[in-house]
Amino acid sequence: MRAVHGDHGPRSGPLTPPIAQTATFAFSSSAEMRRYLDGDPALYLYTRYANPTLDELERALAALEGEDEDDLAADIEQALAAG
Repeated sequence: MRAVHGDHGPRSGPLTPPIAQTATFAFSSSAEMRRYLDGDPALYLYTRYANPTLDELERALAALEGEDEDDLAADIEQALAAG
């Protein structure tokens, strides 16, 4: 079940998350931009830094591996560096 749903468990709506098909994101106000600059994880600026699709993938992989998302990201970076 975890391989399909990650750590969410069953939910209504589409089974797969939507794919963010954009390179940049817009802010609706300067206050929203300030929230992004202050580190609000729900806001995005540029897809190379982060996007909702990648966040969902990181959560699903972390659930499969039984790790924290940050630990998983470090493991992936280490594996890529090792070649």
